[in-house]
Amino acid sequence: MTEDLTDNTHILTKIFGISGRVSQGLYAAVGFGLMLFKYGVEAATVLVQTNLFYTPLDFIVPSVVMRQHFLDSGSSWMGWALVVWSVPFLWIATTMSVRRAIDAGFSPWVGLLVVVPCVNLPTMLVLAFTPTRRNDHITAHFSDNFQAAVDAIDETKRHKRMIYSAILGVAIGSLFALAVTVFSVYAIDSYGGSLFIAMPIVSGACAGFIFNQPDMQTLGASMLVGLVSVAMGGLALLLFAFEGVVCLAMAAPLIVPLGAIGGLFGWLIAKTILIQSRYMLGGALMIVPFISLVEFQFKEYKVYVVESQVIVNATPDQVWDNVVSFPDITEPPAWYFKMGIASPLRARIEGRGVNAVRYCEFTTGAFVEPITTWDQPNRLAFDVADQPDPLIELSPYRNIRPPHLQHILQSVRGEFELKSTADGKTILTGRTWYSVDMGPRIYWRLWTDKIIHQIHLRVLDHIRENTEGKKEF
Repeated sequence: MTEDLTDNTHILTKIFGISGRVSQGLYAAVGFGLMLFKYGVEAATVLVQTNLFYTPLDFIVPSVVMRQHFLDSGSSWMGWALVVWSVPFLWIATTMSVRRAIDAGFSPWVGLLVVVPCVNLPTMLVLAFTPTRRNDHITAHFSDNFQAAVDAIDETKRHKRMIYSAILGVAIGSLFALAVTVFSVYAIDSYGGSLFIAMPIVSGACAGFIFNQPDMQTLGASMLVGLVSVAMGGLALLLFAFEGVVCLAMAAPLIVPLGAIGGLFGWLIAKTILIQSRYMLGGALMIVPFISLVEFQFKEYKVYVVESQVIVNATPDQVWDNVVSFPDITEPPAWYFKMGIASPLRARIEGRGVNAVRYCEFTTGAFVEPITTWDQPNRLAFDVADQPDPLIELSPYRNIRPPHLQHILQSVRGEFELKSTADGKTILTGRTWYSVDMGPRIYWRLWTDKIIHQIHLRVLDHIRENTEGKKEF
């Protein structure tokens, strides 16, 4: 039995690898060294981009909600740059913590606590200060002899066990995903990062771990099982009428790959063949609800703005009336509007000037827009007093209306700005201020900004075409 990496193993293998013991000294040196390095780079980036001080507390607590004001104050690329930058650090922290937990005599599931807010740093401290324990009944098995023994098992029986373990792993992983979604959405009304990041990882890890019991399977198959468990969880949400096709499709690019990563962690944990790991599975499942409750306490309201422009071959005076109200949009909608996304139809107004009420009608209902600024023909601004659902969910059932349709995406106000050009044309700008209460917002804003921009263009293009068609040359 090989209990530790050989002395001549390359340091990068020890840091980035997924097998082999991690000693107390190596874990402390690499863990806290990389933490200081990562904080220094991120603090410098935030300071340069936003002129804000990124405190050690902001860094230690891994909550996207708490860090959001830094991301919102910087360049549009900063958030995604920090996400990409964090990936290798997350990998090192998780894999080294799992292996350090084994070396310290704990269940490898303890290592996953490094991704849990508030307990991540205490977990690292415990792992860094707990000496190696080498008792046989808690010793991780990393030798090639184990895989050789597995290969010697009767292939027919092994194949049957593999199928059974895959079905059981997918079933438990998908049921967990379903349960966490129902708890997060219907019990605490939260669509946070725990639902879209932690849930698929833990779901995939559970599925991958069960799939590798009692026989070790390949890493690729384990990742596939983790991926399928998350996908089946989404299908269950659809079949039980908790969610519709559109929102599941938008979430899929985020959660499905994370399910595969979870399958990898499940394979790694199963590879330790610790008896305690099996009994600690239930405790590991509580990580996600815990993150949801913590995250819920730090919910923050934030307003974003989307701006779109077109050039109209007419003067602002000629454009103005079509901005205030416009007839039916007859241009066939793009395919994404046909999938259920709310599409603008027409606009009408009751009254003139400030305090008039504009009604912008969509396929899902009407936006009620009290006028706050009437600067003819330069600017028309309004609040949003009431709004319809942002989409009609595609579902096997009628009238499905998940909670997120009611308050997750809220328009706050909007405006049209008209600026004349030297050649007698008009730069017509549409702006919408809105809030989105889904995490991680850096991901969901990719969708919401794009959708609102396309709505803008459908309206602005119609105003342009309607104005130019009526213009007298």
